[in-house]
Amino acid sequence: MALSTELYAYCYEVLLKCAEFDSYESLRAIFVTSELVFCRDRLPRCNNKEDQVTQTIECLLAASSGAQPVLPLFLAMLRERRHPRDSLRNQLDDLYLRVEHELGPGASLTGHEQLVIPFVVAAMNQAEASVLFDESVFRTPDVAPSSLLRFREFRHNLEEVGDFSALQSHYVAARDDWVPLFNQPLSMKVVINKMLEHINQHYRISPDMLPLKPYFLTDEFFSTERSQRSSALLRLRQSGGVLILDSISMFHPAVSRSVARSDIGANRQVAILVISPTDTSKWPLNKLIESVIDSEMETVFTRFAGEFDRLCEIKEGNLRSLQRWLFAVLPDTAANLEKRRPAQANLELLRQMQGSGQQYQNINRYFFGQGDF
Repeated sequence: MALSTELYAYCYEVLLKCAEFDSYESLRAIFVTSELVFCRDRLPRCNNKEDQVTQTIECLLAASSGAQPVLPLFLAMLRERRHPRDSLRNQLDDLYLRVEHELGPGASLTGHEQLVIPFVVAAMNQAEASVLFDESVFRTPDVAPSSLLRFREFRHNLEEVGDFSALQSHYVAARDDWVPLFNQPLSMKVVINKMLEHINQHYRISPDMLPLKPYFLTDEFFSTERSQRSSALLRLRQSGGVLILDSISMFHPAVSRSVARSDIGANRQVAILVISPTDTSKWPLNKLIESVIDSEMETVFTRFAGEFDRLCEIKEGNLRSLQRWLFAVLPDTAANLEKRRPAQANLELLRQMQGSGQQYQNINRYFFGQGDF
């Protein structure tokens, strides 16, 4: 087995960061599971870390556990030894998926198969929010004066419906932990995880449908290292994913440049959601509408708020929202109607199976609308 030149270089780069390669003993300690233990005594012993990484990759590429390539199994084990907030864990996760794609399936990262959905949360971190809100980010020579004017216009309009200064506290160290101005103080990462858990529990179409798992590519997408940015964009191009875009963050020059240069909007496999800083559900009028629907049409409100049924929606009162909703749900409605209609070929077959007696005439009338009433 072999890796492409690009993936081999990426594999070497990531494994070189792993402390397990600092000594031969620490490397051998990983090979304890039934799928890996047979490789433990085959591992080469090298004089330096660089050679240890290179020769270990070669050793694992040449080995297999049953029908499974060993290198993905090894990467999965390395990944699980990292803390969830360790950036190296995300890189090992990405490396595992790319190696598995080239070599074939290995072990699941969590013990069972999952369908991984890449997410990018395009929101400012705490430091970026600070310089945007005090406008110092616009004082650099590479930012056009019109950018400041546009931001001030946005700020003025937003202050008419809410407290603009209070929004700064919603941006924290990690972009994925950005807290939108929802009616509940939940970070975007928590919202995504909760929704996927809900989908896995209630909306898996069949037992064969893999459970969904989020993979946050945000740090790589905004990385200062070209190799990490390229890796994130390559993965999005190959598999698709989801981009969550904070509208306020797009006024920060660095954030908007990162999104623009990625050309992610041209990728039809990437779902894109832009989130407004105004939560219209808090407005007294809309709260009253929801309370009336909840009390008068309880089932409707349950489908809307509890089951997240997209066929049952309470939308903002504008034409575009109506058009987008109709475009999204009418194909599903048509598909449901099509499923309920009996196939014409089956009806004809049933007709041919009927006799000429009175009981068969009754059946014909029922199914085909024929015969005397």
